[in-house]
Amino acid sequence: MKAHPESKIHTATAAVETTLISLISLGIRVSQWIGYFPLSIVESKNNSKLAFHPLSFPLSCSFIFITWQTILLIEWYPALIDKLDTSALLPSTEVVSFIIHGSLIAFQAIAKRVIFICKRNIVLEKWSIFVTDLTRISSSDEDGSFLISIDPTAKHCNIFKRVKVSVRNTVFGSVALIFVLVSEIFVTFVLLSTGKKGVAKRTGISLVGAFSLVSWNLFGAFNVFQSLWVTFPIQVTNACLEMIGEEMRLVYGGGEGGEEDEMAGEPFPDVQVKKVVRLISVDEKKLQLCIINYHRTIKILKSYNASSANRISFEIVYNSVLILSFLFLGVTWISTGEIIAALSRLIPILLCVKIIYHLGTEAGKVEINQGKILRKFCRIPKHLLSVEMKGRVSSMIHELSGDTLRIEPDSFFTLNRRLLTSIFSTILTFLVVLIQFREGENRSK
Repeated sequence: MKAHPESKIHTATAAVETTLISLISLGIRVSQWIGYFPLSIVESKNNSKLAFHPLSFPLSCSFIFITWQTILLIEWYPALIDKLDTSALLPSTEVVSFIIHGSLIAFQAIAKRVIFICKRNIVLEKWSIFVTDLTRISSSDEDGSFLISIDPTAKHCNIFKRVKVSVRNTVFGSVALIFVLVSEIFVTFVLLSTGKKGVAKRTGISLVGAFSLVSWNLFGAFNVFQSLWVTFPIQVTNACLEMIGEEMRLVYGGGEGGEEDEMAGEPFPDVQVKKVVRLISVDEKKLQLCIINYHRTIKILKSYNASSANRISFEIVYNSVLILSFLFLGVTWISTGEIIAALSRLIPILLCVKIIYHLGTEAGKVEINQGKILRKFCRIPKHLLSVEMKGRVSSMIHELSGDTLRIEPDSFFTLNRRLLTSIFSTILTFLVVLIQFREGENRSK
């Protein structure tokens, strides 16, 4: 008795969603613990799915972090005003930079969590569409040639395992930098406190102050984990493009540089040259599936590009402004003799750079993978194709060569590694201008 088509679709969708959750499971757990991901993983039998529950642990973490950050903001605001009144931050450029830096950290620590909770239904809807689109690719071939899975029996499991490894490395790298940041701040605070008189009486106050200071900077550093959710759809589509490229390699039985022959059929011995010539035949059915799944992947990518344009642009601008404020404050602290305070800005700068670099690296791979697929289409022996398939292959070559795949949020910029160079050039230009303004204000006073 054959299974109902709707039952097959539901099973395939559940399998793909389970695979996707498995790929980013570590990122989900970390994001839940730090209050950035209020959704829960619901497991049933061998399947997993994302859902929202009002009495769940992730939502509780979100409210705890929002409350704690609000308390810190209320506690630190009077101290911030006193700091601006009594410190060496006299020029208006320094004051503005200090305020912008604090406001950005407070915004991303509180507002991002609140926005995610309020837009949870939109997030779940986008996730459902993403899973459905990938299911069409995964179930397109009954032989499992395009199966999206990390099961060892799956044909392309290694491609998707690399996505999971990439997520794990990103999380561990971020955790390592945050640990260094927290250790540096705490040790610096303790060393500065022990240099004062009456340390025994101030120990409790010092520990509370150190904890508050570490918490404030820790909440600011947690933003580094947001890049996981921005880049994950790009990583999965890149994996799909790699999978299509691998299947293209098998379309005509050749590798990256497979030989082309003028004849088709079974291998036969060439009597004159005394060697076996491998003859090529083209699997037009697999070729057709590659073309269809390529267009499905492009649809996913373009949909993501349109729906996530504002978020990508915000992350780029947000981290660029933070880098500029960190650098300017670092220069300010150095000029006032606060070398330790200046060095404490180094790790936050690296975290911001890490986010932009991660976004640019994953987005840049899209164009690289498209180029690999184009080369494979160009190597197909067209004389072995049917007339209809020749036209489709020619159209694909024109499409691949003329419509370059790029992540371009609102067409403002192209997201790749080169963007990091452009951003740093712009930041350094603004930094020089701010320093000149600062020096001008100092001379006028």
